[in-house]
Amino acid sequence: MSETNPTGMDLIVDEGFVLSTGICHMVVCVPKSWSNERILAFVGPSGTSGGWQLAESDPEVCNGDVRCQCPDDDGREHVLLDC
Repeated sequence: MSETNPTGMDLIVDEGFVLSTGICHMVVCVPKSWSNERILAFVGPSGTSGGWQLAESDPEVCNGDVRCQCPDDDGREHVLLDC
C-alpha cells in the first residue's frame, strides 16, 4: 500500500499536485528535487502574458520563502506561484 496524505494523494510518486488556485495565485505540492523550471513547466500557461512565476517573497508566508516544507511528506514542498 502506498503512503498517502489525509487528502488521499499518493506522495510517493515523482509528480506535482495542485493544492489550490485563484485568479492570479496557485499553490502546488512537488518533490523537493524539482527545480523552479520544472515546477513552471508542470503548471503550464496561465492565460496571462507573463505566465506563472514563483511568487514574490513574503515574510508573513513560509518564513519569507516561496518554497515551504510539505506537512505530510519530508521529501516534498509547497510552492507559491502568481501570474
